[in-house]
Amino acid sequence: MSDNINHKKILIVEDDAIVASQLQRIVNALGYTALAPVATGIEAVNLALKEIPDVILMDIKLKGELTGIEAADLIHKESEIPVIYLTAYADQETIRRSKDRGTYGFLTKPVRDKELGAMIETAIYKSSTDRSLKHLNQLLKAIRNIDKLITRESIPEKLLHEACSILVNSKDYLVSWISYEQDPASNPLVFSEKFKKSFKGGVTNHFIKKRIQNVLEKPFSKNEFTLFRDSEALDIVDRLFTDHNIKQPIVLLCPMLVKEKFFGYIIIVSQELYGFDTEEIELLQTLGEDIAFALNSIEIEKERILAEQALSERESYYRSLLHSMHEDILVIDRDYNIVDANNSTLKTTGYATSEILGKKCYKISHNLDMPCCDAGIKCELQNVFDKGLPKLVRHIHKKNDGQPVYVDVLYSPLKDETGKVTKVIKSIHDVTDLLATQEALHESEERIKQIADNIDIVLFTLSSDENGEKLTYLSPAFNRVWGMDKTKALDDSKKWLDTIYLKDRQKLLELINKIRLSDNLIGNIEYRIVRPDGSTRWINSRLKAISKNSKSSVNIIGIAEDITDRILTENKLKRSEQAYKNLFDNAHDAIIIFEPERGIILNTNTRASEVYGLEKFELIGTSFYTLCSDKQDLYKKVTDAADFIDVPSFEIESIGNDGKKIHLEVNLSPTDFLGQKAIIAVNRDISFRKNAEKELRFLSEIVKQSPASVLLTNTDLVVEYVNPKFIDLTGFTDTEVIGQKVSSVKPLVNQNSEQIWSEVKEGNIWMGEVLNVNKDLQSYWTSLIISPITKENGKIIHFLLIEQDITQQKELELELKNALNKAKEINNFKTHLLGNLNHEIRTPMNSIIGFSQIMAEEAKDEDVIEMSNKIIKSSYRLLNTLNSIIELSDLESERLKINRTEINVSHFVRYLDYSYKSISAEKKLFFEVDIKKEDIIIQSDEKLLEQIFRNLIDNAIKYTEKGGITITVNQIEDEKKNLNCFISVKDTGIGIPEKNRNVIFDAFRQLSEGVTRKYEGTGLGLTIANKMVSLLDGKLKVESKENAGSEFSVILPLNTNNKISSSGIKNPFEIDSHVVSSSAKIPHLLIVEDYLMNVDIMKYFLSDIATMDNTTNYEETLAAIEDSEYDIILMDINLKDSIGGVELMKEIRKTDRYKNAPIIAITGYTSSMDQEVFMQEGFTGFLAKPFNQMQLKEVILKNLS
Repeated sequence: MSDNINHKKILIVEDDAIVASQLQRIVNALGYTALAPVATGIEAVNLALKEIPDVILMDIKLKGELTGIEAADLIHKESEIPVIYLTAYADQETIRRSKDRGTYGFLTKPVRDKELGAMIETAIYKSSTDRSLKHLNQLLKAIRNIDKLITRESIPEKLLHEACSILVNSKDYLVSWISYEQDPASNPLVFSEKFKKSFKGGVTNHFIKKRIQNVLEKPFSKNEFTLFRDSEALDIVDRLFTDHNIKQPIVLLCPMLVKEKFFGYIIIVSQELYGFDTEEIELLQTLGEDIAFALNSIEIEKERILAEQALSERESYYRSLLHSMHEDILVIDRDYNIVDANNSTLKTTGYATSEILGKKCYKISHNLDMPCCDAGIKCELQNVFDKGLPKLVRHIHKKNDGQPVYVDVLYSPLKDETGKVTKVIKSIHDVTDLLATQEALHESEERIKQIADNIDIVLFTLSSDENGEKLTYLSPAFNRVWGMDKTKALDDSKKWLDTIYLKDRQKLLELINKIRLSDNLIGNIEYRIVRPDGSTRWINSRLKAISKNSKSSVNIIGIAEDITDRILTENKLKRSEQAYKNLFDNAHDAIIIFEPERGIILNTNTRASEVYGLEKFELIGTSFYTLCSDKQDLYKKVTDAADFIDVPSFEIESIGNDGKKIHLEVNLSPTDFLGQKAIIAVNRDISFRKNAEKELRFLSEIVKQSPASVLLTNTDLVVEYVNPKFIDLTGFTDTEVIGQKVSSVKPLVNQNSEQIWSEVKEGNIWMGEVLNVNKDLQSYWTSLIISPITKENGKIIHFLLIEQDITQQKELELELKNALNKAKEINNFKTHLLGNLNHEIRTPMNSIIGFSQIMAEEAKDEDVIEMSNKIIKSSYRLLNTLNSIIELSDLESERLKINRTEINVSHFVRYLDYSYKSISAEKKLFFEVDIKKEDIIIQSDEKLLEQIFRNLIDNAIKYTEKGGITITVNQIEDEKKNLNCFISVKDTGIGIPEKNRNVIFDAFRQLSEGVTRKYEGTGLGLTIANKMVSLLDGKLKVESKENAGSEFSVILPLNTNNKISSSGIKNPFEIDSHVVSSSAKIPHLLIVEDYLMNVDIMKYFLSDIATMDNTTNYEETLAAIEDSEYDIILMDINLKDSIGGVELMKEIRKTDRYKNAPIIAITGYTSSMDQEVFMQEGFTGFLAKPFNQMQLKEVILKNLS
């Protein structure tokens, strides 16, 4: 057989095991791989869709709901797997039905080897051929549709996306993606419906593209196709799609190439077992060339359209630029024809653009019928045509109405590629207004000069040379302002400078230098001068530099104005304003100036900022009305004040920046602020007064409505006030009490009133419970406080008595005391009951377990052994239940005492590993220990720690069916950097649902509860473990996921000096050899037990190491110890017909022979408290019922040693 056949998988669907085995043998002999046979239609469908075999041998008649034909129909809906039908009989209806389903063969059982082999070969070949033809037809149809798309679609993104969609929808591809190199951000990516179902996370282009771009960082051929199979294909798909169910993918990359121009790849992801074949790849390569050709054509067409658009836009831009210019622009050819003009030609010609196009330029500009040169006028236009150089001239044009227009004309030549001037652009700038303005300016200068000669403002000009600043012009006003002749100042500028104050002179010279360096700066300065008569004047000067392009020697022009009167007035106003400002800013009341209509605040003083909690700049600009609660009433009062109607002072509520209410007393009056009508509001903050009044009313109401009785006396203890509660409590009216001595209305029956009042009068507060009587002489209990009320200097002015009726409280306290005593009795009874119940169950349990163990060891009948083991297992289950209840009782009653010793956690955990390895193996679970840090030493109770982890591990094994349990040991730090020991028990079991995590530590609770519960146990394990961890100052934490497992972590504190050598700590779980070794002398034992079956068990257990006697009561025991000498006594605690075991042990200790002899307590009382009591009473050992042979021997040998 060829290698190709060896890889073919055959699925056999046959409900007859013998026939199935025969078919499997034939298929394997033929060289195929036979999958494990299945017997039902459902199994066949599931296995076929999972393994995708090459051929299915399908029995028509199958067990179960589906026939073979129905099962084949379900398979063919998902996959085209050839089916050969098998049947024991071939009726025509069955054959017809199978052929209708597209069968690849039909065989009648029994099947011959050669016939079956030929049929399988034919089915494989025919299905492969059918599949190839179908795929090629689908692909050809898709390519034809894409070719049609190419002819009509000109947008690359749409073309590529629709091409991807056609490929996926026309062919059984999973994913089609076209990587377009020109625009990677818009790569189309299309998925089949089959893939979308397998892709759990949903499908988004943005999500996928990131992974595709990562994949394409690898180099691929741009000339040939690349085909990926097996692990390479799966690696690409995994990188593309992080969460998918695609198995055995095939990935094909076909380059899109035309004329050696690379556009990208067509990337196909398929799951067809036999794709891609040669014909299919050739078709896809051709498709890549077609798409590349289309993309290339689209790019060429796009470039052509963009070039045309750019040309059109540029032409439109220059034309709009031409028509938007303010100057008249004409384009004139060599025949003087106007071939183009902008819309501005109305300015200088008076013609519309449409009226001058095609006309001669000399007709429009000079209203001539011949060229200017022919009319004897110099024509610069002809000169430009001849020389090809631009020319600027000034002309006088005539409008169409005959009016002259003064223009500056610029002739600019337009040349062709040979350099010949073909056209001239004539730019016409109307300067008529400019000339008129220059004329008007000249006339204005003359007028200004005349004005300057007659006003008291000095006009001057300055120049500079090596000698400094020099005045070059002074107007006549200089004589009047400076009080000196201007000719002297013009002759000697130093005389002018000397009149200026020295400090001001320096500032003026600095400003002049600064202005001279800047063309645009206008300087302004105020300075003082001293006139020849000794008087001082204030001068204001404005200076400006003359343009540097000017040929004049003058650098600075300026004016000087006498402002002495204004300065004096301003100084007087400033002093007045400062006085007002000081008064305004330092006023005790908040003052706000605002305009009346909208309430916009124009100014405030400092106090206003303090009152409202806002800075001054925050208040200015806001509305005064928004600061007040009742805006309408305030607006009416402001309107009256603005109309000069007298408004009395009134109170308003405002809101401060912190949201608190502010009570204000407001006084409004009209004013004028910077020429604007305004209102000045003087706001006095009366919040303290209002709050005090409110608090006084509030306190008064509190006292009146207080549930406590309040009584106020003067210093002579005469009653001045009582509240309503006092009247309700005592029955007295206020008129009956006020004015009376406090002792007459408030007798303190159970207290020394003289001592109390003596203490209070010294300034102390007295508190206590007192018994009083009311008006009807009925007694009642109160809680009384007597307090002195003092002035600031400490002088007592009143006494305050506050009392609360506690009669019901006293009665309730009595009831609670009785209830507490009752609860203690019940708890003692429960403890006694549990102890007796524990003893009564354990005593016969010892016999049951003991005899069962003997039967299991001695019996040879397997059934007897099995039943004995079941009795032992059930007994220990009952015992565990009893132990859990007793332990919980000890924990809840807080009788459990902690016996802390040093424990090496590594040894402790390895002991647990040894104990539970075999138990886990029985359930086929692994049991592992992971010690991340060795020799961690803790101070803890060894017994409690073992019980905690036995409960946790038992639970882990109980709730785990597969996997196993891992115990981890480590050292960790908490958030406070304290060292802790970390021990976790992690399983792979059923886990704990989120909703049940709050009940797992509750007693008697399990995840599975009620009559349908799946797991045995009391539900106390985690409860006990949690309580024990708390007793050891630790924490028990749980992390769990449903159906994945749970992890219980115990965190215990470490000693700071935790690093102790493991050699220095004894392993607490190793038994010394001398304890378990046999003694050289055979010991003689006395068993004191009234339950004879337990005696028989102990004698059987110890027969190989000791000789024994037994007694059942007090008298027999004392007689026995007199007659014989025993090495050790086993004492039952609960002897029914005589005194108890404790009393009997004390009697035995009275004899010298047994004063120090080992006496072991054998009892069903197993709590830690019971054990401690027995050891304190004088027992040397303790053994709880029930016990096994090893435990009994160990305690005896240990005591004998």
